[in-house]
Amino acid sequence: NATSKLAFFGDAGLGLVQSVESYDRNELFAGHSTHEEYATGVVLRLGVGLAADVAPRWRVLLAPLAMDLMIGPKFSGWMPTLGVAYRL
Repeated sequence: NATSKLAFFGDAGLGLVQSVESYDRNELFAGHSTHEEYATGVVLRLGVGLAADVAPRWRVLLAPLAMDLMIGPKFSGWMPTLGVAYRL
């Protein structure tokens, strides 16, 4: 018997990130240029979301307000997250 339970949650974490940063641009006098580099850095993740238990072992997660602040790579981002979790 699966009962649907809803819960709000907060998410915070610190981790390691490996990213590929690339760009492709047309410049007026320099012509066409491309660049690609690999970057390793530290990421701080902060998020708020909603979790729903849809079955005894299955949970659906939605975090529409999630921010990844990266130190090392040349960008940080707003990363809304949708996920499914299975409990053993």
